[in-house]
Amino acid sequence: MYTGTEQSYTVPTGATAVTITATGATGGPSLNAKPGGNGATVTATLPVPAGTTTLYVEVGGAGAPGPCFFASQAGGGGFNGGGSSVCGGGGGGASDVRTTSMAAVADPALTTADDSRLVVAGGGGGGGYDCGTPGGTAGDETVAGAGAGGAGSDVCGGAAPGADGGLGGTNGGSGGAGTGDEACPGASGTLGQGGDTSFTCDSTNYGGAGGGGWYGGGAGGDGNYSGGGGGAGSSFWSPSATSTSLTEDGSGPAEVQITAVVTAPDLSLADPGPGTVTSGSSFSYTVVVANTGGSPAHDVVVADTVPATTKYDSVSTSQGTCSRLAPTTPPKTKGGTVTCTAGDLVAGGAVTITITVMATTPGTVTEHAVVTAEGVSADSDDVGSSMTLVQGS
Repeated sequence: MYTGTEQSYTVPTGATAVTITATGATGGPSLNAKPGGNGATVTATLPVPAGTTTLYVEVGGAGAPGPCFFASQAGGGGFNGGGSSVCGGGGGGASDVRTTSMAAVADPALTTADDSRLVVAGGGGGGGYDCGTPGGTAGDETVAGAGAGGAGSDVCGGAAPGADGGLGGTNGGSGGAGTGDEACPGASGTLGQGGDTSFTCDSTNYGGAGGGGWYGGGAGGDGNYSGGGGGAGSSFWSPSATSTSLTEDGSGPAEVQITAVVTAPDLSLADPGPGTVTSGSSFSYTVVVANTGGSPAHDVVVADTVPATTKYDSVSTSQGTCSRLAPTTPPKTKGGTVTCTAGDLVAGGAVTITITVMATTPGTVTEHAVVTAEGVSADSDDVGSSMTLVQGS
């Protein structure tokens, strides 16, 4: 929802990607209620950049009518890049999601080198002012690339044509030209910022301002009661995005929705032991369980079957607790089952269990281990075994 300030989103543990739907804000109407254009709606699924725990969310603000005769400067631009206007409508702000906060890199100083935006939905341009038929409106159909906001209609100022609308575009929309009697062109859009209309050139400038975007739309040119509409801002998604879509003329309110894509936990087990030992000597099995999935595994349990001809000595674990269940028939000092309860295992985490035994009888001995966890489907790498040749002393 729109707040007028930067918001943040905490990436859930285990999330490997996020699906983002963003809608840019509507451009403002001119002072005499000629409408601005709608923003775009963009949807994309993107991998979470390595090490990223927080995403920064900018929901664009709607453009407002310029203050016109009652101000000493232009205004009306929506939050997050909407251009300012005088008597036309202010540009609608873009809605975007980025990895670096505005507090660290303010939008007016944004460069391609520090632009961390993952998804941008362009804002609509502001409506142009006229006193009869509608003036130029924003480039509703241009938020994805080059195109013009509507041209003004000079029905009040004589035979001269209305001013040109500003352009949308991927490199900053060009501002529209003014008319012969009101020769004040609109400013071009720049990275993240819609173009402004100039108060210093004309204190009653009738052009609409450009919408914010990946690159902002250009402002409409001035005219004698017939300013051009502002161009809409362009939209963007990172090249790593999948499942992308763009609606150039979004009809909903400005907003950003983020849904985390969380990968299920996946366990693996390895239990190497020595290839050869001598009867009467001690040796160890090292059981390593890793969570290679994208979210925590809960209630992790490892069960290890100790070879029946080896004498159990000890067990240690890097996480949780372990105990041994002796066999039901003598000798109870040999063999048995070691069970280790490791609890929760975070994504990317591992637990190491060391079981020490003594070889007592020449021949081949085999140890078996298996790991289970709540809600985790078993697969082939959840089990392991180790064969050791015991030689005579």
